[in-house]
Amino acid sequence: MGRKGRWRLSSSDGDLVVRAQAGDRSALASLVTRHVGSVRACVLAVLGPTSDLDDLVQEALVRGVDGLSSLRDPDRFGPWLRGIARHLSVDRIRRKPPAMAHLDAVPEPAAPILEPPEDHADLWQAIGTLSETLREALHLFYVARLGYAEIGERLGITTAAVNQRLTRARSQLRERLAPLEERVGDEGVEDAR
Repeated sequence: MGRKGRWRLSSSDGDLVVRAQAGDRSALASLVTRHVGSVRACVLAVLGPTSDLDDLVQEALVRGVDGLSSLRDPDRFGPWLRGIARHLSVDRIRRKPPAMAHLDAVPEPAAPILEPPEDHADLWQAIGTLSETLREALHLFYVARLGYAEIGERLGITTAAVNQRLTRARSQLRERLAPLEERVGDEGVEDAR
């Protein structure tokens, strides 16, 4: 059977948006399911771990659903929705500076990604010093567990640009965390004496 006769396994965002705008609830649910991870990553990229992370993600999704009829280009749903999340996050910063949440309050991803060290404050502080574009790429890769192609698609950049952002973020984190590693290493040497 030729290409025209094959069934598509998944609908594009544009197809789902058009169906959702026509009242198809399953299309709307598919859009939310598809983008909740990147919305969460966007909020984390702007605010870091915060006790109101889930509230902001939910608010962004609700505003996206409510404003779906105003979306001019259905194929741009993902970037549009992350823009809503980004604006809500920046508004939250303006209203009150984000407090660093204890990492136990941050919801765990579906499957553990890494076994992090006991104390995360230094890591989150270092991540907080990165630019928003680098933080967003990190969160999409490590928290949302997206591949380079999917990150590129969601951010509207090439896979090479995704690789560049992740490489730059890792390099900057190594630089920022190196003094901590040396300090911990020095304390360990003194304890061994």
